[in-house]
Amino acid sequence: MSGRGDRFELVKRVLTLLGERAALSTLARTMVAERTNPNIDDAKHRLRGIRTGLRLIEIHGDNVQVTASGRALQRTGDPDSLQRQMLTGLLGFDHMIVWMAVAPRPKRWLLDELRQINRGWTKNTFPNALINWTLWLGLATETGLGLTITERGRRWRSAIHWTPEPLT
Repeated sequence: MSGRGDRFELVKRVLTLLGERAALSTLARTMVAERTNPNIDDAKHRLRGIRTGLRLIEIHGDNVQVTASGRALQRTGDPDSLQRQMLTGLLGFDHMIVWMAVAPRPKRWLLDELRQINRGWTKNTFPNALINWTLWLGLATETGLGLTITERGRRWRSAIHWTPEPLT
């Protein structure tokens, strides 16, 4: 889920390489050959992130299979197909959308607030990844005032019918 570069584009590419199902080892080797990952271990790590963070694939032993959500993204390539997973499955993501809908937020402010949601986040790795995903999915843009919600972000905000709460 984290790292440099547009991870949304990486996820779409992985789903294209995967098709409906493949062997984990074969898919990892293909990802290295296609230069989406530098080595097989990194490719397998990315695949596990796509499984646990986005739930677009399932991994059973050496078998990788696309989930219904993964098939929807394969068909459309539309970031909106990730809305449910991102808003309800990633701690802090809904918080950011709500905060940015109120006013532009400086990245430093977002990082500090996200670490308050989960006291276990002692480094900025996961909060940075959440922030980057808002940019990669077109939910926010960077302006002089900070991260500013986009029209797509406002649509996602309208889907949040709960009050986001911190991890307790």
